Amino acid sequence: MSAAEEAGRKDRKAPADVMKVVTDGLQLFFWNTTKGNDLLSDYLTEVESQVLFYGNRLRKRGSDGEKAWFEAYSAWMTTFIAFIRERRESICDWKGTQDGAGAAAFYASQSSGSSTAASTPAASAPAEEKKVAAPAKPAPAKAAAGKKPPAAPLKELRGNKWVVENYTSETIRFDDPDEVNKRVSFEFFNCNKCTIQIVGKCQNISLQSCKGSTIETDRVVSQIELFKCTALNIRPKT
Repeated sequence: MSAAEEAGRKDRKAPADVMKVVTDGLQLFFWNTTKGNDLLSDYLTEVESQVLFYGNRLRKRGSDGEKAWFEAYSAWMTTFIAFIRERRESICDWKGTQDGAGAAAFYASQSSGSSTAASTPAASAPAEEKKVAAPAKPAPAKAAAGKKPPAAPLKELRGNKWVVENYTSETIRFDDPDEVNKRVSFEFFNCNKCTIQIVGKCQNISLQSCKGSTIETDRVVSQIELFKCTALNIRPKT
């Protein structure tokens, strides 16, 4: 292959790398689907590494415009991740009971407009929400008297991550090449007495609050992480 043909081949690949950076970066907006704290930090690190894989290729062989675009994108990504990571201890803990005064105040502090105007309407919001919440206080006491129903099983794809929750005594199998590849991750929560089978090569696997389960997997790019799990068996096939 001549030098001109090689250069042409690289030029054709660069735009594809731009789209892959954008596609991988969209996962950053799914940070709120994690359980927070360490899981949130690990999730952000994983997405950042995926973005940098194609981003570094742009840095090497992209056009001047593509290189400048990625540097701007990388600066935004770094700022975004730092903002979320600094708040990882509490940012995922919102339960729907707080008022919006704090968010309004933060927005006002970041805005170049009048902060007084932005924060004034928020002051009346807490009073309204407190009045609505007050009658609901007896409800938890009634619920505590009875047995809490088990959470419904969940299995869904969020970005490049499969999230599986609340399965008991089930065989959970992923063997479709569209479901399992080296850029797809798996997170399992509260899966008890289950057999989990992942056929193929995946990015990483995380299990939290799982008991008496067995996980069988072929290949994992990074690692298998366990959080608050007991009596768990891991069987690597390859």
